Amino acid sequence: MNAVRQATDHMGLITVATIHQPSKRIFEAFDDVVLLTKGGKMTYMGESKSLLGHFSGLTKNTASKHCNPSDFCLSVLDESTPDDAKAAFDRSAVRLALDQSIESEMEKGKLSAPPKIGMDRPNNCFSEVWLLTKRHTIVQWRNPCYCLMRMILSGILSFFLGILFFGDKTQLTGAISSIGAIFFLVFVLVLPMQAAVVPLVEDRAVSSTISDEPESSTLTTSLV
Repeated sequence: MNAVRQATDHMGLITVATIHQPSKRIFEAFDDVVLLTKGGKMTYMGESKSLLGHFSGLTKNTASKHCNPSDFCLSVLDESTPDDAKAAFDRSAVRLALDQSIESEMEKGKLSAPPKIGMDRPNNCFSEVWLLTKRHTIVQWRNPCYCLMRMILSGILSFFLGILFFGDKTQLTGAISSIGAIFFLVFVLVLPMQAAVVPLVEDRAVSSTISDEPESSTLTTSLV
């Protein structure tokens, strides 16, 4: 989470994470919090530093200075129903300020002109093929050992197939060798081409996501 926090600050990103009962140190790394209780009812949405004060007003218990905010909020929710917690948030000043902020942003959006989006997408199949080929060439260039092994394998197979194909075709043995060379040329050389799929599978791991759906209350937090 420290790496996520540093990447968010350094690259100017908006990072959204779904967490379940985080530790106090992890909780303090987030700026905004959305607390959902059973049934998907929103019981809080706002700055993380204001969350403890909001839930302290819903219970007679006092939150200590060193307590875990997430644990304290979940204990308060256990004392009431999800509907009561949602209604308390709807009546709170945090919800009023949130609604006013949303309305203000909507009014600004109506008055401002929509941003112009550059249409850089190629409009014909030849341009798309060129761009995809160029991108694939760059990917292969960045992995020289893998490309070199494929080239060596293709060269060795081509050498042996050439010996078989250019044999003496005036005899039955040479004709059979030529037919066998054509057969292996069609089917065996497909294997090096299939090896090109391996980097594509590895690249997909970059954009893979891991989702975890907890059974109880969920804290959805945002790093800004």
